[in-house]
Amino acid sequence: MGGPLMHAMAAPTVVPDRLTEAWRDGIARGEFLLQRGVACGAYQYYPREHCTTDPGDALEWVPASGRGVVHTFTVVRRTPNEAFQDQLPYVLGIVELEEGVRVTARIVAPEIARIACGMPVSVHFGPDRESLPYFVPDETGPLSS
Repeated sequence: MGGPLMHAMAAPTVVPDRLTEAWRDGIARGEFLLQRGVACGAYQYYPREHCTTDPGDALEWVPASGRGVVHTFTVVRRTPNEAFQDQLPYVLGIVELEEGVRVTARIVAPEIARIACGMPVSVHFGPDRESLPYFVPDETGPLSS
């Protein structure tokens, strides 16, 4: 485990292509976008060519609320990837957005030990507006049902 290929891994990035272009443009504006079926209204994440609920439905990009709850998470304390060595420990989680889709992203909090499943979080963007969005605890309280 952790052979030579593990050490050659680069930090994850969004591959610029026509599927991710609108999503990346949203990040640059400080918006977290989701695809939604025009007729069925179903949200989906990650970007796809077709609606996963109704394959014949057209898709549109819409701003997400940016709010959700931590579904699950792990604290990463060791990594063979040199690109992440200076960021240890960090939290990688799955956030369920208000729109019902789940997003894998970093969760950033002053005290990692206070992160918990069910914790309300909101999306934030790096100052460069090019890096991947991350989530932070949302101190406004629980999400409305």
